[in-house]
Amino acid sequence: MGLGSLKDVTLEQARNAREDQRRILKSGQNPTDARRDAKRADAGPKTGKRNFGHVADAFIKSKGAGRTPSTGRNGK
Repeated sequence: MGLGSLKDVTLEQARNAREDQRRILKSGQNPTDARRDAKRADAGPKTGKRNFGHVADAFIKSKGAGRTPSTGRNGK
């Protein structure tokens, strides 16, 4: 698992991160999975909730009023 660029992470920060990873391992978790799960939790409800399909469905519903399902043209 990467910690960041050598320019951005000091030796002390790397050692602290290593200890954190060891604690996670001792608790029976995979450190990579724990890190990914923490990022997802920080991302909030947006993650996995609004993918392209959800946005496309909302767009089609907003534009679909008065259109026929077979052609998509105005049903007037």
